[in-house]
Amino acid sequence: MDNTCMYSSNLCLRLIIGNFGLSYEQCKTQMAIWAILAAPLLMSVDLRTIKPEYKAILQNRKIIAVDQDPLGIQGRRIYKHKGIEIWSRPITPLFQNYFSYAIAFVNRRTDGTPSDVAVTLKELGLTSPTGYRVEDLYEDVDYGVLSPQTKIKVKVNPSGVVILRADVQPDFPRRVPYYTTPKTVFNPLHQVFRIRNNNGFSTR
Repeated sequence: MDNTCMYSSNLCLRLIIGNFGLSYEQCKTQMAIWAILAAPLLMSVDLRTIKPEYKAILQNRKIIAVDQDPLGIQGRRIYKHKGIEIWSRPITPLFQNYFSYAIAFVNRRTDGTPSDVAVTLKELGLTSPTGYRVEDLYEDVDYGVLSPQTKIKVKVNPSGVVILRADVQPDFPRRVPYYTTPKTVFNPLHQVFRIRNNNGFSTR
């Protein structure tokens, strides 16, 4: 499948999950990227013959909720280096001046082995001093409440994805000391994302 079609909601709006054009890992990646881009979830598969594992991707309620987040802010790629990409989208809930986020780690390598990506929440732009509850939306793993200084490490399969949801935590009870990070300004009309340089993340 053409990568432009896979990653751009402007050029290709249909999900081809369950068709012959994508592998299982690529299907998970397309669903995650569509959610980050707030793209319409239009299926093209024959539901009479779809395999259960592909049907489960299309019916993942947590990823559908990211796609249909009421803020309506389209996400974008914030990092790209040696076949590893990180995509980010601000979502609800909000607390004071802080967004929650959906984060997708995409491995476009085809070398046959998973890639480890290690990064702190702060490097991803998640700076709320009250912390974030982080959850893996495919594996259904709850990482608990993490501070902006916490480094998370994910293992991403070739042509695959790991998509996390980081919900900003309320002020009470206080999760993390207030002095840890500065406050950011909530203004969707300004630049929500900053492109990170290649020195910001650890990949291998």
